[in-house]
Amino acid sequence: MIKLVRVDHRLLHGQVIFLGRNKCLLIISS
Repeated sequence: MIKLVRVDHRLLHGQVIFLGRNKCLLIISS
């Protein structure tokens, strides 16, 4: 499953990170 997780955009701005353990995608809009 793909989940949208809220993170600090100041840390991850415009980047996509894949978390294999939970199979989640951290998608941050540029």
